[in-house]
Amino acid sequence: MKPKFSVVVPVYNKANFVKQTIQSVLDQDFTDYELVLVNDGSTDGSLQILKAFDAPNITLLDQENQGLCAARNAGIQAAKGEIIALLDADDLWEPEHLQNLFELSQNFPEASLYGTAYVELFQDAKPVPPKINLRTSEQQLLIEDFFEASLFQPLVPPSSFAFKKEVVESIGGFDTTVTYFEDVDFYIRANLKFRMAYATRATMHYRFESENQVTHSNLHEQRIADLSKYLEEHPDHKSLRNYIHRHWYFLCNHFKTEGAQKQYKLLRSKLDTRSLNPRQRLLLALPTPALRALRRFKSGLLKKGFRVTSF
Repeated sequence: MKPKFSVVVPVYNKANFVKQTIQSVLDQDFTDYELVLVNDGSTDGSLQILKAFDAPNITLLDQENQGLCAARNAGIQAAKGEIIALLDADDLWEPEHLQNLFELSQNFPEASLYGTAYVELFQDAKPVPPKINLRTSEQQLLIEDFFEASLFQPLVPPSSFAFKKEVVESIGGFDTTVTYFEDVDFYIRANLKFRMAYATRATMHYRFESENQVTHSNLHEQRIADLSKYLEEHPDHKSLRNYIHRHWYFLCNHFKTEGAQKQYKLLRSKLDTRSLNPRQRLLLALPTPALRALRRFKSGLLKKGFRVTSF
């Protein structure tokens, strides 16, 4: 009998975190799931940790390093469950997370995408709730416009996101040519075609900063998803346009702080500042030293459990 969920965990050099991550899956209240672990050529002992978890509902795939997208795709391809639940190897689930997702699948049969609220963990600071563009008193709801709801911080990071396996069969998997914004690219394709059900109770803990994440000091060296094609394909989709330009604003600021002037100028020429609020336009105009100082200040506040944003 096929399980309801296939939990896909890609792993690359996360020996300091992955044991706790896997244990958070094994501690789930909802037990109709399989766990697919994909070791993507780790060199730090992660594979040995993964091998220590031995149960009939655990599958371990071991492959040469091919990148996050290829690891996710391998796990999805091997999955037998009806719904794929993603979990990065340094994030954590509360025991009721899969139950949360299961209830969404039962209560909203018209949905093929599912998401839950989350909190951010930064080192030893207290958990910080993100600022998302969604105001509701409901515990569960259908998202009317994913792109509008995602204009601030992400409505769902990958570890609080799940989808029916048929979604991948329809739109394809994660783009293996991309190393940054691969999740944004997938969200766009998925939400243009399918509906999302969402739970406002936070059951995922996102580690805001851990080893081996793509650092914000080298974004100009990454293969960033080309989002322009979606604007060309959907020229009248206002919320999608705003969603993409907000991501370009984010990248422009990072390129500037990195001193990547060529990449900054190229992307800045595409950016429509009408999609930004006055505070964001002000930040975009700041000279590089001031922007770097502001980012250091924000990082210091986050370490103490306080978040300030331009939204």
